[in-house]
Amino acid sequence: MAFLPNTFTEDVVKAFIEQEGAVLGRGLYRDVFLGRMGDVQVAIKRYRNDSTSANHMYANEVRNMNRNLDHENIVRYYGNASGEYNYTVFQFIAGGNLAQRMAEPNLLNWRQIVRVLQQIASGLSYLGDLRNFEHGNIQPNNICLTDDLQPIIIDFEQMIPTVAGYSVQGCGNYHPKNYETEQASGKGDKYGFGVILCQLVMRTQETSFQGVIMPTAVRNAFHNRDTIVNQALRQPNDACNYVDKRRITLAALKCFGKEGEEPATWASIKRRLDSLTV
Repeated sequence: MAFLPNTFTEDVVKAFIEQEGAVLGRGLYRDVFLGRMGDVQVAIKRYRNDSTSANHMYANEVRNMNRNLDHENIVRYYGNASGEYNYTVFQFIAGGNLAQRMAEPNLLNWRQIVRVLQQIASGLSYLGDLRNFEHGNIQPNNICLTDDLQPIIIDFEQMIPTVAGYSVQGCGNYHPKNYETEQASGKGDKYGFGVILCQLVMRTQETSFQGVIMPTAVRNAFHNRDTIVNQALRQPNDACNYVDKRRITLAALKCFGKEGEEPATWASIKRRLDSLTV
């Protein structure tokens, strides 16, 4: 059931922060604090009050989250407040983010990796296929994990509709070569997810191999038997077998799409991941 967001006063949100007070992160345009709303711990973004970009990010996120996105792998939004500063209030996710997990290769076993990937795909499929939106910035930092390793997609400041008239310029850190000039179509989310597939199965945080971008490097592994990538695929990895690793990497290629062709549908990508052995 979707949670109906609130419009809080600034004093109320400050009181949430005062009950915990920990700083979860600091950025160029906003800081994130741990707070408490009744019995519930929350994450509170406080945007800079002297930045046009921060004001724009805040307005985008409030508009996007007020669309009542309702999926178990999408962060729960509680509301916003405006005053001296602008604030947004979300569920607090205690397990850190996927980038932090990827920095410690032994923290996720094969079964956990597969389940995380399947659930991320489920959340992105909901956004793209059922709600017709593109998150716009899919990368490991924007996927948090609960204590039981349920992935939660966060940061919807760049989400836009996948309809005519919306440009994707400036959306995301992972995108195809000419993606910045294209209309929003969902390809950016698939591209970002494809990179994450490769990173997790190869136990790397890199987005390229020896200066070659991930899609090209992985395509070479399949068609030209590229030594570097195939060696990564053959690394021992808990219960993971080489066949399953190649299945995931093939799913990544479907996310990237062939040159001049559209990537696979989310339904097709999900079927490939759901067929994996766990």
